[in-house]
Amino acid sequence: MTRRLSGIHAAWHFWFAVSFGGEGC
Repeated sequence: MTRRLSGIHAAWHFWFAVSFGGEGC
């Protein structure tokens, strides 16, 4: 995984968790 892709993945995962009330996993 490239550094840029890793950053994008982390960002979308973060917002995904926030959308679900910060349920994280």
